[in-house]
Amino acid sequence: MGKVNILLPALTPHQRPDSMIRLGFADVANMNAQHAQHAREQNAPLTAQQIAERCAALMWADDAAAQGLGIELVEVGPGTARVAMTVRPDMVNGHGFCHGGFIFTVADCAFSYACNSTNQRTVAAGADISFLAPARLGDRLHGLGRVRQQGGRNGIYDIEVSDQSGRTIALFRGRSARISGHFFDDPSTGNPR
Repeated sequence: MGKVNILLPALTPHQRPDSMIRLGFADVANMNAQHAQHAREQNAPLTAQQIAERCAALMWADDAAAQGLGIELVEVGPGTARVAMTVRPDMVNGHGFCHGGFIFTVADCAFSYACNSTNQRTVAAGADISFLAPARLGDRLHGLGRVRQQGGRNGIYDIEVSDQSGRTIALFRGRSARISGHFFDDPSTGNPR
């Protein structure tokens, strides 16, 4: 599938001094410049993988929700994304299990990065989740999202949330809708911003 690990750290607002925010934007600018230079040198458009990485980096820079929850973007590729999150004490409900809303958020985050990996701005139109097993304090949750179908404006994505042992915790199906706009200019494909 041609994915590259791009582990982006989760930072709480207290851990994000201005220098780290600038560094993050500088990294994105550097990645954009490298991809543009590569395309010029090769006289070729960006690869689907490069587009996915660039979109993820641009989204991540502003994704305070995922970062605040400690979610990490582990890998991204065309139509796919993997995120991870460790269940903290403030995520456990009165039954001693990870609250379903946090499990949904892990799945939704993977869905978001998977459906925004083609330089087409995309939002959720709806989603369903089936909780299959409980997650507990300290569990490392992984959300793996994959495109099932993408046509025109609408897409369907399946996300599996599993724990560190590979046990399936939840299955999520997201329905996406493309909106106007792109993450970056890509003259080789005619995608203006």
